[in-house]
Amino acid sequence: YQNKPKIFSDEHGRPSGIFVELLDGIAEQEGWTLVYVPDGWAGSLRALENGEIDLMPDVARSPERDERYDFNRTTVIESWSGIYVRPGKTLRKIAELDGKRVAVLKDSIQETVFAQMTGGFGLNVTLVTADSAAQAFALAADGSADAAIANNFFGNCFCQDYGLVNTPIVFDPVALHYATAAGHNRDLLLGIDRQLEA
Repeated sequence: YQNKPKIFSDEHGRPSGIFVELLDGIAEQEGWTLVYVPDGWAGSLRALENGEIDLMPDVARSPERDERYDFNRTTVIESWSGIYVRPGKTLRKIAELDGKRVAVLKDSIQETVFAQMTGGFGLNVTLVTADSAAQAFALAADGSADAAIANNFFGNCFCQDYGLVNTPIVFDPVALHYATAAGHNRDLLLGIDRQLEA
């Protein structure tokens, strides 16, 4: 799925990004043959759970996900989420999002955590779901949403491309992993950990 610079298709349609480069190196060491399957975020999670794919990169853990997926043990990278807005929009604290529309990746950890966080503050925030971080940024850029949520990697790399700026609001620090369907492909996770630790 498209989440530059972590995982994406390059200008020639080839899989690329931090998770892909690491996995390619791991596969070489482990003697694996990889076949990358393009899909959106939500579709990829469904395909993993249904056994249509064996492994998914760039997945944060949560109690709900721990019931459906298994994860490699060694953290691949750490990330956090931030709020991005059009220039001139003053946004310094979470309470200023009351009554606003915020674009977020559908079925993401950010969607769940942000809804819980704003609900805990008693804020009335409308979540506008998007199929990708890029689409969330486009919604904020064209005014369909007042703000967008993205992981720090995508946000800091691409906010200027969409005419957005980051705000001081950050939340949800997460460790990112490779995942398999629960109870399946344990050998892949063990191989990933073996190579990451080396």
